[in-house]
Amino acid sequence: MPSQNPYVIVGLAVLALLVFLLPSAVFTVNETQQALVLQFGEVKQQITKSGLAFKIPIAQEARFFDKRILNVDPPKEEVLLSDQKRLVVDAFARYRITNMLKFFQALGNEQRANDRLQNIINANMRNVLGRANLSEVLSEKRAHLMDEIQQSVNHDADRFGIQVVNVRIVRADLAQQN
Repeated sequence: MPSQNPYVIVGLAVLALLVFLLPSAVFTVNETQQALVLQFGEVKQQITKSGLAFKIPIAQEARFFDKRILNVDPPKEEVLLSDQKRLVVDAFARYRITNMLKFFQALGNEQRANDRLQNIINANMRNVLGRANLSEVLSEKRAHLMDEIQQSVNHDADRFGIQVVNVRIVRADLAQQN
């Protein structure tokens, strides 16, 4: 039996290891995504441009976040207006992740962001609409009220790395008691 060169065996082992680990070291960031590279939970790299990216296999992982405008649809909320009328308000909002590091550290994922934004939107809607009367909500002043709600929601959401680009009331109905 001929003896084999130990360098050839080591070389083949290294080559096999590279073939096995290379696919887990390379990943693609799409145009609609941005990514964080985490090493044992600690952020090592932020990738905002699309294309191929690299990470250390096994030790690092990539978390992807959407660059596009995302929707949040909070549940209907009953609001007491300044003239003591009750409205059931159905609203929606659109937002984008502007600071993925803040977003990841504060919320972690889009589901938590949606839950948190629903609470923020409903609280600010109650606050702003609570100072308005029914005729203002149903008139052209509604656009001004929506802008005020959006500004206050943005103020609250900024600490999460989120920018709310639009808040709209889909429907406002009188409550059953009215």
